Amino acid sequence: MGRKKKRRQKEEESEDFGAREFHCNHCNHQFEVKWEDIFMIQELTHGYVGFHINDTFISCPECDEIVEEEEF
Repeated sequence: MGRKKKRRQKEEESEDFGAREFHCNHCNHQFEVKWEDIFMIQELTHGYVGFHINDTFISCPECDEIVEEEEF
């Protein structure tokens, strides 16, 4: 007959940073990735985040190839 602890749910206030549009040259698929997801990838791989994608590897959801943007 133990007590159950109530979990406190914290309301996470998150900003909407929008999304970045990518185009896969391999399969000609166009898709978007939220900046929050890009930030998470950057933090896990580099330890920092920023509005740049030149060292972040994004793969196409259709063909799984890494998207190479020519804007860099």
